[in-house]
This record gives sequence, C-alpha cells and structure tokens, in this order.
Amino acid sequence: MNESTQSERVVEDALRTYPLKPAPPDLLPNVMAQVRAQSHAPRFRLGWIDWAATLFVACMTTLVVVVLNSIPPEVAAYIESELALRLQMTQVPGAIMLVVIGLLSGCMLLLAARLFARRRWLA
Repeated sequence: MNESTQSERVVEDALRTYPLKPAPPDLLPNVMAQVRAQSHAPRFRLGWIDWAATLFVACMTTLVVVVLNSIPPEVAAYIESELALRLQMTQVPGAIMLVVIGLLSGCMLLLAARLFARRRWLA
C-alpha cells in the first residue's frame, strides 16, 4: 500500500506541475453556436401520446363518475358496509391506507417526470 500511495503522489505532483494546454480557438464559437441552436428549439410540445393519454384519463374519470352515480342507494350502502367490514377485519387503519396511496401517487408522478425529461432530451 505504501508503494501505491507513493506512486499516486508522484503522479499527482506530475499532473499538478504539468503546463496547461490552451483551449482551441474555435471552442468558444462552437459552444455558443450550439447554445444558440438549442435556444430556438421549442421548449414544450405535446405529442400524440400525450393527447391519447389525456383522453384516456378523461374517459376513465367520466366512466367512474357515471358508474358511481348510477349505483342505487341500497347497493352503495351495501358496498360501503362491506368495505368498512373488510377494513376492520384486516386491521389496516385508514391513515396507513392514505400513506400507501400517497406513496403510490408520488411514485407515479416521479416516473412520469422522469419519462417526460427523457423524451425532452431525445427530441
């Protein structure tokens, strides 16, 4: 270990004392040209998959609302009592269920943000 540490120190010292090579003269214009080219690109645009996913979510939300509003009150009361009974049998407090639902929603949002960020860099 002592020899490797000593050789590392020698290499570090050699690199620190090595003179720096100047940047190529066309580096700054090339970088600035790339920055200008990217600044004219559209910042945000929706593709067909975005519209399709939005339409799907809207349709599913509408379907859930229509189905829930068409359930007779007797059936709704029965479902509510069954859910309450099941929750009591499993000993899962409502707060824990809310935390689980929140964590799942947060994971879905993070996944969507990651996918959106990746698509933006690919375009």
